[in-house]
Amino acid sequence: MLSFLIRRILLAALLILALLTFVFFVIQLAPGDPLQGYADPEMDPQLVEQLRMQFGLDQPVAQQYLSWMRSFLLEFDFGISLAKRRAVRDLVAGALPNTIRLAAWALLVRVLLGVGFGILAAVRRGRAVDVGLSVGALLVYSVPAFWLGVMLLLVFALQLKWLPPGQMVSLDHASLGFAARVWDSARHLMLPVFVLGIGGAAATLRFMRAGMLEVLSQDYVRAARAKGLTERTVILKHALRNALLPVVTLVALSIPALIGGTVVIEHVFSWPGMGKLTIEAISQRDYPVVMATTFLSGVAVVISNLLADITYSLLDPRVRLES
Repeated sequence: MLSFLIRRILLAALLILALLTFVFFVIQLAPGDPLQGYADPEMDPQLVEQLRMQFGLDQPVAQQYLSWMRSFLLEFDFGISLAKRRAVRDLVAGALPNTIRLAAWALLVRVLLGVGFGILAAVRRGRAVDVGLSVGALLVYSVPAFWLGVMLLLVFALQLKWLPPGQMVSLDHASLGFAARVWDSARHLMLPVFVLGIGGAAATLRFMRAGMLEVLSQDYVRAARAKGLTERTVILKHALRNALLPVVTLVALSIPALIGGTVVIEHVFSWPGMGKLTIEAISQRDYPVVMATTFLSGVAVVISNLLADITYSLLDPRVRLES
């Protein structure tokens, strides 16, 4: 177990280093001046050159890369945002919890709806419930998330005015009572969480249904039924555990995609998270911010894959991490 973790951590470090290197040089190819969001257009050209020297932008690209990697690896310092004139660490600290909150709720929706309806579709195979869930999942999975978000905004926020159009809380949130603040936060979460979670729930449903159908045809499930166990016990205690193995892979690999999906959804719903921060940084060629968000995305990929491997061994004792 320990040797497995050490190998995975070392491979993860190499992967993240390669990812950061690739993103750094790709950003260098983008048109425009990185100081366009930092320097005043009416600023003295000499002061602009001093800023360029201060941020090291007058150096060759290779030297800029080595300087940035040295600061990052030795001091874990992402530098100063060229556009917002603040420490990147502070910007990330303010945006990351908001994205984690949104992604966590969306992941919960994905797992609960996908696994629950997947089991129901498998148990009711060939019936109207199964056909309806399968067709509905296919339709939902085919709808682009950004289009669905815009449509839901038009209907529920602008037309019906049942839910707020964006942001995390209302302007008068601080003046509300405790229960009212909780409800206000929940109302702002509903649309973005639904948009992020429903597409993944449809994919999880399909995998869960296929996994359950395969497991329910196994001999040990027939033996459990022959013992006189209730169908509920057979499904939840004997079949579900093994049927979850492919779903674990899907959910683990969806975590980075879920975080990446917040880039568009946060922009649609004006959610102040990492996605919104990343879009602004890319449009302004804010190198330090883009590198920081890229690093965190790479870490999310590595951690989610590691958790999937560990969960495998917990669900199925036949799976050994060392193998």
